[in-house]
Amino acid sequence: MGLDPRLIVPTVQGGGPKLMTWACITKYGFHDMVLHEDTVNAEHYIDTLRKHLLPVIQTYFPRQRFLFQQDEASVHTAHAYSHRIP
Repeated sequence: MGLDPRLIVPTVQGGGPKLMTWACITKYGFHDMVLHEDTVNAEHYIDTLRKHLLPVIQTYFPRQRFLFQQDEASVHTAHAYSHRIP
């Protein structure tokens, strides 16, 4: 039995529209959702974490352990030596 062609949606990798969303969800609810309409590099991603993730951590987890999860996208694992998140 093959795949049902009605359930197949073509996709474009590389060269398609550049759009990235970043969101923060914790046990306390849904927090910021950020829409990036251009290519995101390591520095831009670090800036997003600094502006949107750190305030959530400081507000909801000031003295608690937490687990930060991400999907291993290349921008998430890139090295940027000029920035350090405090």
